Amino acid sequence: MSTEKNTTHTGGAPAIRSDDELRQVALAHIADTRIGLLAITREDGVPTIRPMGFAPIETGAADVYFTAPTASEKARSLRLHPRVNLFLQGPLSDISAYKAVSLVGEAVELAHESAEFQTAVAALSARMPFFKARAEKGDLSASAIFRVRTAELRLSDYAQKTGLALVPL
Repeated sequence: MSTEKNTTHTGGAPAIRSDDELRQVALAHIADTRIGLLAITREDGVPTIRPMGFAPIETGAADVYFTAPTASEKARSLRLHPRVNLFLQGPLSDISAYKAVSLVGEAVELAHESAEFQTAVAALSARMPFFKARAEKGDLSASAIFRVRTAELRLSDYAQKTGLALVPL
């Protein structure tokens, strides 16, 4: 277990949390969240945000998979500008319990022929019934699957008085 402490806080007495605890909380939030906001740069250079269903590549991982139509503006933009930020926010009913995770990294398109593509299909199918139905019909030829290779992970957990904290990967 790491002995480093993170004292980023939102006010009041700062929470002192180990890197391992921050990582566990952030990864649990990724596993529990189904839809995030994906910040991308469009082909014309304009930043935009899209709602996005996703699936962690495996339990306890910060990298995630998501899908988009192969010919869509989103897929074309990601091929040109692969740097993304996937923001996963918890319910907003009580600001004192606010929790969010931000995954910053590169969106890499998976080749349909790759073994990882099949792994991603299984992960996405487990979380998205509509995607599973398409996969079972063999209807993925017009679908691109991307993996976010997370380079930076950040956590806000107001219940624990943790503001935006950098989480070691």
